[in-house]
Amino acid sequence: MTTLGKQLARKRCTLRVEETLLGLPRLKEWRERRLLTQADLAERSGVAETTINRIENGHHEARFSTTRKLASALDVPPSELMEPEGTRT
Repeated sequence: MTTLGKQLARKRCTLRVEETLLGLPRLKEWRERRLLTQADLAERSGVAETTINRIENGHHEARFSTTRKLASALDVPPSELMEPEGTRT
């Protein structure tokens, strides 16, 4: 493998956590448990209401930084938002 090929292979294998996109199947469940509207959650988290709507409806995946903001606003660990739907704690 050429030097350039090795560099490209390394770059493809290196993915910063901030660039990882995550589905959040339990976001709506936790938002409703906290008796919050999407607007309330947007205000508390600093995440746009339209983004929250798109994540909840499966039209958008969240960056890890967004996931952290939402989890913090809901007072749950980020992993709680990523577990399969119907999983209860």
